[in-house]
Amino acid sequence: MGDKEHLVALIRFGVFEVDARSGEVRKAGVRIKLQDQPFKVLLTLLDHPGEVITREDLRARIWPNESFGDFDHAMNVAVAKLRTALGDAADTPRYVETLHRRGYRFIFPVVPVNGGSAAGSNGKGGTTESDPAAESAAFLASRPSKRSRSVWAAIAIVAATTLGTAVWLRWRERVPAPVPGKEMQISRVTNSGNVASVSISPDGRYLVYVPGASSTGISRKLPDTERQRLKEILREVVPSDAGVIIRTASEGVKEDDIRTDVSRLQERWSQIETKASMC
Repeated sequence: MGDKEHLVALIRFGVFEVDARSGEVRKAGVRIKLQDQPFKVLLTLLDHPGEVITREDLRARIWPNESFGDFDHAMNVAVAKLRTALGDAADTPRYVETLHRRGYRFIFPVVPVNGGSAAGSNGKGGTTESDPAAESAAFLASRPSKRSRSVWAAIAIVAATTLGTAVWLRWRERVPAPVPGKEMQISRVTNSGNVASVSISPDGRYLVYVPGASSTGISRKLPDTERQRLKEILREVVPSDAGVIIRTASEGVKEDDIRTDVSRLQERWSQIETKASMC
């Protein structure tokens, strides 16, 4: 592809109009800013709408003296600026389509205003009479309306809220709720009233309290790192005259929650001892 004069002086696509001689681009009659290299890329694509323009073609026409690295960067910047000026996007192209590792293609219908030889809407060449109103209508129709965008945004918000609620409910199912305290009946079952060993957990969520014990037990179903973390916490919160048995529900539980459980069960045991002494 040589460095030749553009085939058509004035070309229109959608609400845009390109003047190859003056180097101007207008959108709905208002001139927009487009630098020299992005403009040359646009003209090259408009010369052959619907056809693939390789990166090598663009280099030969616009950057013949650039090294490969400099050319590659310059072309990427020029195409990005062109898309910005046209309000286009690489992921959802309306005008400039990227063909990976090959080049680019102008995909929007093109109309040569002065009857030149640029390709028409099908990219096969020939002239087409200009109908600006129809082209503008087609352009606007291809864009999502504000109403449709609002609807989709509302759907996305509802979906995100529903998902978040489901996750929260699932998380709550994993943590057993504390059992409300009930009035306990204490009965003497030995002559002396002494108990050799006992463990309680009437309203404990994460552990079983073992008064008079000197050791603790942690479920082997828990990971080793979690078992070690819980051991360190128990050294701080369990009194020296008692022991505990940790449940699997304690995984990931904060120290304050475990401390609260120990205090609650310790108080419960004191109540039991007091009532037992009255029997």
